[in-house]
Amino acid sequence: MDSKELLKDSGKYEEENLIRIEGDTWNDIFTNYFDKIANEGYNMTINEACSYIGCSYTYFITRFIDKIKHIRINITAKKILFKLSENKGYEDYYPMFSKRILLSRDDFYRYIKSEILVEQQYAVLDMDDVEKNIVQEIDNNLKIYYEKKRGKQKRNKSVAGLFEEVISSITEKKKPGKYNLTEDKILPSKLYSVRELKQHFHVNSEVQVYRLIDKYGAKKYILNDFVRYDLNDFKADTNSMIKVDYSSFIEMNRKADFLSTLTNKVLVTSRELAGSKRKKKS
Repeated sequence: MDSKELLKDSGKYEEENLIRIEGDTWNDIFTNYFDKIANEGYNMTINEACSYIGCSYTYFITRFIDKIKHIRINITAKKILFKLSENKGYEDYYPMFSKRILLSRDDFYRYIKSEILVEQQYAVLDMDDVEKNIVQEIDNNLKIYYEKKRGKQKRNKSVAGLFEEVISSITEKKKPGKYNLTEDKILPSKLYSVRELKQHFHVNSEVQVYRLIDKYGAKKYILNDFVRYDLNDFKADTNSMIKVDYSSFIEMNRKADFLSTLTNKVLVTSRELAGSKRKKKS
């Protein structure tokens, strides 16, 4: 059986990135298919790709298949793969042999990375990156402020709260920053839709999901007409995270390290609060 006969029921596919498998004998065909699957990374199923993006099988075939390198395994090719792999220890590859289409894993992630646009409203900083002795001094100054200026009144401002107050005084909310992923950036292990986040967080409505997105400052990953999210953006400790308008952060960080500048301003503010009290007491 030659390659023309093998491909006669797949010749109707004229997809730009379809890699056709050729061979003059069954052994050639088997070897060429197996090499693609086992050695060249054509081992991603459509279902796996759909799960990563969060889309239907039909949508993927309609919108993505011609953008990503892939092979098709027709009925005749399946028979050859299964027949010539019998009793050769290739059982782990049987799930691959049974698929109609297999994607190049590397090319899939290359395409996704090249097409994604990231939209970021907030930069998220961690107060754990601030020196502990400075955090302690700020906390002590706030204690003095509440104990001596307001007497027995319950303290209602935390160290994180003072950071947020100072941030609001030195930044302004601007349009979200937008950028493409560069080569050194790593893609999320999976992209989550709002519906999937709703299921993951066990909340009752999409409104609650959007509140979580704002609370954690999660980035948007825009792919075609999809908006997706990275679950890792929801893992920050909200007691120590600091949200800053992203565009303001980038602009100020060019001039000096933003976190250091911010910490110094918060420290000075806390000292002024404690000092103003002492003046009134004297």
